[in-house]
Amino acid sequence: TKISVFIDSRLVGVGTVSAKIWQGANASTLIYEEDVTSQIVIGDDFNEVTLASPAMFDNTQELWIGVNTAGPADTYGVGITTDMGSWNPNADLMNNGSGWEHIQDYGISNRAWLLRGFVTTAYQGVVLGSYTDNTTLIGGGQLTATSADVTISNVSSDRAISGFNVYRRTDDVSDYELFATVPAEAGVEAYTFLDETTVIGGSYWYQVTCVWESETDFCESAPGWNVPMTEDFVYVIPVLDVNNPEAGELNVYPNPAKDKVNVTSNVAMNHISVMNYVGQVVYTSTLAGANAVELNTSSYEAGVYVVQINTVNGLVTKRVVISQ
Repeated sequence: TKISVFIDSRLVGVGTVSAKIWQGANASTLIYEEDVTSQIVIGDDFNEVTLASPAMFDNTQELWIGVNTAGPADTYGVGITTDMGSWNPNADLMNNGSGWEHIQDYGISNRAWLLRGFVTTAYQGVVLGSYTDNTTLIGGGQLTATSADVTISNVSSDRAISGFNVYRRTDDVSDYELFATVPAEAGVEAYTFLDETTVIGGSYWYQVTCVWESETDFCESAPGWNVPMTEDFVYVIPVLDVNNPEAGELNVYPNPAKDKVNVTSNVAMNHISVMNYVGQVVYTSTLAGANAVELNTSSYEAGVYVVQINTVNGLVTKRVVISQ
């Protein structure tokens, strides 16, 4: 009678969503389909959709519940869970027109679509099913009336944001681990998290999820997007302090820069690497003891870049801003 589906905000208002229900092995028979786009009004959260009519099914057969989404380029459909620790092969199925597949097959491990179905034996006050009339007359008897108190527990099903989970990984670890939790505060719209355990020269990836709780259950969102809306993580490289003697021996200019960046050092430089804000190496070169190098940055996208130089005194890290 209803489904609940988590829809990415970039699809809301520009794409379409249809509810689909199958029964039988491997979704052999489509028994219901309805365009429910008008009921998808909340982005990055669950939308509860009421079907126009109940979808009757045979409970001795497999029941498959899904949605079909369509939208412009750079939009996404149904959300997925974070890593659940184990794989449920019935929870990550997808069909792009060439048959059913698992998103596990694409390296997205131990996830499940954020989609739920509501199954009931009654709809709008009417009990559903097939019945046989019984006209047998039962012998008379005597009824005794009794009464009893009824206790009703009013439990709210509304979820509220309770906080945020911060996940972190490093260069030598491929999986994110829960690193910290940040509680939500009423009326606060912006939060800051400080990681005081980083080390100079290390590289760190962070993901942040939102946690909703009610009196009876809770759920966790997929990782949030970075500010450019290009990745679901942020990449951080702690830089050397400006008062570090090694940093003082090396200059990067102009800063901000546009078409070129000059790097000079009064000690021999052995190697240089340039990384963008998501940790991708965009340039690397062996310098063989040079004291100066000019970087061609005319093709770089605007943003903050990290320049790492290995000198005879050790590793020096600088930041430079490219403004195209």
